[in-house]
Amino acid sequence: MKFLILFGLLAVVFGIHSPYFSVSPEAIRQGFVAVDFNHDGFMTLNEVQEFSKKRDLNGDGFVSYTEYKLSQPQKTPNRIVRGQFKYYDKLDGEIDDKISPSGDVNLMNILDTNKNGEVTLEEFEENMPKIVVGITKEIDALVVVG
Repeated sequence: MKFLILFGLLAVVFGIHSPYFSVSPEAIRQGFVAVDFNHDGFMTLNEVQEFSKKRDLNGDGFVSYTEYKLSQPQKTPNRIVRGQFKYYDKLDGEIDDKISPSGDVNLMNILDTNKNGEVTLEEFEENMPKIVVGITKEIDALVVVG
């Protein structure tokens, strides 16, 4: 959950600003550690996929909006959760209201700068702004009613 929360709660990371989130470098490190299950200092596709599988509560191979929302802190505003979900939904190339395992591969492609199949903490910190910008754009695109 920390991994998804981390992506969702990022805002001011290395000069990238968002009106929605604020996170410290320590929180980024903690998010990395939460996915680095074997604590070897590298995040792999297998670890990201394992992390995603834990969100797939009904075991159908996808994370629905309801499943995603249940993985977020209860007080997270719906607009932010919806924007986060939309970002991850698009990572697989299809907008189908579900986060698919192929999105994990695309997420790794964003984070793994040197394309060696492992993401170091430094790569994670370096590439998180791209994810923050993407999530922020999705949140901004949602119409606020009321």
